Amino acid sequence: TPPPQQVATKFAPYPWRITRSSMTNAAKESLKRLQQPKLSIAQLHWSTANYQPFQERALWEGIADVYDAGLCDAIGVSNYGPNQLQKIA
Repeated sequence: TPPPQQVATKFAPYPWRITRSSMTNAAKESLKRLQQPKLSIAQLHWSTANYQPFQERALWEGIADVYDAGLCDAIGVSNYGPNQLQKIA
């Protein structure tokens, strides 16, 4: 029997994805497209601190909501530098 499939995805902080609920909605839509019941890892694709700092907090809270809703097993970030990581630690 093959091992269970591990599916990870990144959520880009597009201008229309600026609220907490938009992250949860994006995860649900991604699961539909991937035809998966749950993601192994959901990641924020990059930080918006340099060009839309007001959006950053909503994205962090939104990715946590994806986890809290049971849509993924783990959350993470991609393309974050040390300064951005310290802000969310």
